[in-house]
Amino acid sequence: MTGWRVDHQCPQCGAPVTLAESDRLFICPYCRVRLYLATPGACRYYLPPADRDDDELFYVPYWRAKGMLFSCRGHQIAKRLLDTSIRAVEIQGFSKSLGFRPQSLPLRFVTPEISGSFLTVETPLKTSVEDLHRRRLAAGSGEMDFSAFIGEECSLIYAPVKRVGENRFQDAIDSKKLPEISAAILDHRRQKEPLADSALSFVPALCPACGWDLIGERDSLVLLCDNCHTAWKASVAGLQPVLASVFPPEDKQDILQIPFWRLQVQIDGLEINSYADLVRQANLPKMIDPAWNERPASFWVPAFKIQPRLFLRLAKNMTIIQPSEEPECHVDASSFYPVTMTANEASESLAVLLATMIMPRQRIFPLLPHLHITLHDARLMFWPFKLQGPDIIEPHSGMALNRNALRWGRSI
Repeated sequence: MTGWRVDHQCPQCGAPVTLAESDRLFICPYCRVRLYLATPGACRYYLPPADRDDDELFYVPYWRAKGMLFSCRGHQIAKRLLDTSIRAVEIQGFSKSLGFRPQSLPLRFVTPEISGSFLTVETPLKTSVEDLHRRRLAAGSGEMDFSAFIGEECSLIYAPVKRVGENRFQDAIDSKKLPEISAAILDHRRQKEPLADSALSFVPALCPACGWDLIGERDSLVLLCDNCHTAWKASVAGLQPVLASVFPPEDKQDILQIPFWRLQVQIDGLEINSYADLVRQANLPKMIDPAWNERPASFWVPAFKIQPRLFLRLAKNMTIIQPSEEPECHVDASSFYPVTMTANEASESLAVLLATMIMPRQRIFPLLPHLHITLHDARLMFWPFKLQGPDIIEPHSGMALNRNALRWGRSI
């Protein structure tokens, strides 16, 4: 997996700063200001052209597709990582992918004052990934019944091209000649309105409740306050509270609190309304307590990115062993693993999670394309894992997870 660099300037002191693609918490190494980056839509970057003031520039959009890809064929679930760029406009003549260029050239944030014309995004990210995956499967070993792309970096990268004559264009970075492209088509696909959702917001990383410095890693999507024990996420409107709870460990020594999203959903096409229904549908080896019929079904999905096989394993095991008691409603930020996946992204994995849990698989696989899952409630739950040598151990089930898997997952 590869990360891309983004060049920017500190909004307070103007110093040059290089960010990783996944960075959200902005810390200036010069003036030490701490800000959180927020955008109203997908992050938008561009590759800077050789001549940035040329009015004959067109910017071609590419989706950044980086995340976990699951596909169901027959009775098998294939799991892989995807890291590529896909052209988001249907115009022949432009490269289908950016290749290695974004790894060798720093990106910049798109801002409204950039000269040139931006082409309209025509193909949604999910559609682009599914089409790419279907083409690969068609060239390989069969067709796909169902797929899910989870934890993706939802961003757009614009590559510059320059008009040099009637229907003649060249790459605006290395001046390489491009195949003949109709200028009328490009003018028609030109973005009619300004890129309003490209505006960056820098939100001070201060707790709105008490004014304390919020704590988080550079790629954290949720920041924690160690003073009033609250959790916050950023938006262009400012910091918003996140419902978060902590299960206190029996032994507070050598503990790492791992975040999960506890999701309560409505599933149209499958009868799972209570925890008892979930136990029946999954054929779990449990004696059903009558009280489980009144207990809502919850799915526990990792709130962080990790290798796809481990992601499903964690989600399945935590959904099975979920506790019934309510945890504490405050956080202690000293021993927390960062949240790097939103609740909406986590909910997109539920169909694949059901395919993993429900047996026999020939019963659930035909239903997957027709399931409609509506998210009703999401709560961030921090679950204590015991640090033991190179592993972290879930104390109830004994499930072990290598620390290197967590560290490597930060690059997904």
